[in-house]
Amino acid sequence: MIRTSEERCMVVKAAVYQKGKGFQTKEFVKPQLGQNDILMKIKLCGICGTDVHFWKGLQGISEPYVMGHEFIGEVAEGGSKKILDERGLKIGDQIAVEIIIPCHHCSWCKKGKYNLCLKDDLKFGNGYGRQYGCNIPLTRPPTPLWGGFSQVLYVPKQALIHKYEKRTLEKRAVFAEPLATALHATKLSRLKRGSSCAIIGPGPIGICCVVSAKLLGAHPIILIGKDEKYDGQRLEIGRDRGADYTIYSSHRKSAREEVRELTKGEGVDVCLEASGSWEAQLTALEMVRKGGSCVFIGVNGYRKLPLVPDKLIFKEMSLIGTFLSPGTYEEAVRIIEGGKFPLENMVTHEFSLDKINDAFRLIEEKKQEVIKVVINPWK
Repeated sequence: MIRTSEERCMVVKAAVYQKGKGFQTKEFVKPQLGQNDILMKIKLCGICGTDVHFWKGLQGISEPYVMGHEFIGEVAEGGSKKILDERGLKIGDQIAVEIIIPCHHCSWCKKGKYNLCLKDDLKFGNGYGRQYGCNIPLTRPPTPLWGGFSQVLYVPKQALIHKYEKRTLEKRAVFAEPLATALHATKLSRLKRGSSCAIIGPGPIGICCVVSAKLLGAHPIILIGKDEKYDGQRLEIGRDRGADYTIYSSHRKSAREEVRELTKGEGVDVCLEASGSWEAQLTALEMVRKGGSCVFIGVNGYRKLPLVPDKLIFKEMSLIGTFLSPGTYEEAVRIIEGGKFPLENMVTHEFSLDKINDAFRLIEEKKQEVIKVVINPWK
């Protein structure tokens, strides 16, 4: 079909995922904005471990949708000058938009824990609030474009936007969501200056946890990977970002034994489990000292965990779940634009929308060292 230049300007591309069918790149009409809406131009969107669970069919909705929640971009349009002025924005400003779209009215939103927002559309909801790139299908009005694997993103009035005051390298700025998640997890753990901390899983979230623990003054910070072949570069980056010790769990001596040696036989005050492996989750519980706390960040695809409650009882330890990043995006943006922690060296691969299935296969096959894969929708 031959389009006029005006029609071409109205068309954008997005990668649509459907359970069991993978991704297909499709064209959509650019959203029509209400006076309180904003249109974001997506510059990069990272692939998260949770996205891989969706792609493998372990989680997520069955209806077609635009995936992707680790996005960075800029203001492309405003529905009115008033809404841009109210948000302190202008066209071209670099922004991060939070994954959750809170209702601002339910009991959790009023408590400031909008990550637990109760708002769900009765037809489309799945009990976890409205999340960009996770659970909003193409059929939810007013547009199909509710995910970051797209050239543009629809941003309604309820969405939370954070502006970069200083233009920041996009491959660094794309880590706003992972860093905000790590900041929330470490705060829930009650980590403080001088606390010992183990972090299992040296992926982007784990390395962001190193940054967060460093900022809180934790010592020692122990980052744990599986083996040299897959995690060698990750652990090196973790050391550069602030880890005091790095450990391979596949070595002759168990990670638990090494952690105990580094903490005079007691175990760590806090363990942050960021791999999503149920084996690692069990190991995390073993590493924590009496009276300490363990935070599960990584999602294991709803595999059952053979948890022994006695371990929690006799050690009087706290097991904490963490979900998304309420109140920490702004802090993440300020840390990133400050430049003290250059996170961009975690980006190892970049793909176009048309090659997105290849990107997911690369992550799943683990044939080469992969840390963070990003999608460039304009490539």
